Amino acid sequence: PYAVAIYSAGSRAYVPNNGSNNLSVIDTSTNTRVATITVGPAPQPVAVNPEGTRVYVVNTNASSVSVIDTGNNTVIATITGFRNPQGIAATSTRLYISNQDANTVSVIDTTNGNTRVATITVGATPFGVAVNSVGTRVYVANFLGSSVSVIDTSSNTVIATVVVGTNPGALAVNSAGTRVYVT
Repeated sequence: PYAVAIYSAGSRAYVPNNGSNNLSVIDTSTNTRVATITVGPAPQPVAVNPEGTRVYVVNTNASSVSVIDTGNNTVIATITGFRNPQGIAATSTRLYISNQDANTVSVIDTTNGNTRVATITVGATPFGVAVNSVGTRVYVANFLGSSVSVIDTSSNTVIATVVVGTNPGALAVNSAGTRVYVT
């Protein structure tokens, strides 16, 4: 698996199975698989909204995102039109998806038909994406830019670029929102 997303309440883990074109749902209290959901080709990054009602899976070989209703573990929509998406993060109302081939991040409004509301230019070859717990900042690892772009979600603009080590790929934000960890 490329990445695992865990619902913040800790009851479910979502594991994309790249070679099988599906997503495993694991009950974390019993450590058992409770569902397998067919998604698009080569699912890799995955995100869960804070409410735990939706899971979003990037299908890298289709440049699309599968939207899953966690109530019945079914795909309810597919969002298309990305350019080699590599990272995804979710808030209650928005998705942030990195477009590696375009050096941008797409902003999707999940409350209004999964429509694209903004495209933000970031550094070279954006890869991993993370959002702070209150949804005010998005962090994007720019793989060939050796940097992290910091996006203000209220204005959909890059407010800072932080130089980091060579080829950053993944990021995580601590629960207080005071630290970002970059691999």
